[in-house]
Amino acid sequence: IAAKAKNGVLEITIKKKSKDQTKKIELQERIELKDSAYKLDYSVPGAGADDVQVSVTGPRLIINAQGGKMDFFDDFRRTLITPSDSDSANVSAALKDGILLIQIPKLEPVSVPVEKGQATESDELYVAHFKTPGIPPEKIEVSRVGRKVEIEGKQSDSMRDKDYYSSIETEFSESIYLPESVDLENTRAVAENGVLAITAPVLESERPRELAVQSEA
Repeated sequence: IAAKAKNGVLEITIKKKSKDQTKKIELQERIELKDSAYKLDYSVPGAGADDVQVSVTGPRLIINAQGGKMDFFDDFRRTLITPSDSDSANVSAALKDGILLIQIPKLEPVSVPVEKGQATESDELYVAHFKTPGIPPEKIEVSRVGRKVEIEGKQSDSMRDKDYYSSIETEFSESIYLPESVDLENTRAVAENGVLAITAPVLESERPRELAVQSEA
């Protein structure tokens, strides 16, 4: 196995022998990190569209490739866990000149306004609390990229008289990953009395259900 990196490109080469030991077959996998997307390249010479399957299930990207009629490479299967900032709904795959090209767009950060108020966890609402003493709600910034929520807060206070000056700076930084059981699009942030709460409704399919217990005579 050989690996080399240059200019932000990681290239991994795995040399494999065919079953009859008469020729060497190389599987080349390249992962390229761009500002707006992740790009993956796989060498699949001779393969047609029917020989390659790419599927996305949640954060999992699954690639199956067969050597096809020409059998220039061994069949392979890859299961990759995409990063938390991946836009899994818009993954694209294409074959060009014997190369399988997969592009995974990155999600744009979404700003979450911080409102004044309190929140209490329930079966219908996921709540994560953070202590932010000394930082007013208007000085707290919350953003979300996929399931990752990033929180930053900063407040400066100063006192001055004829012979004395003091400055106190309070900073807060934290990040969390929201569970898969919540509605990400309705993520909210509320703060009051030095406590910040990140909330998201629990999906109806994930909420506890009470079953009727029948009595048999």
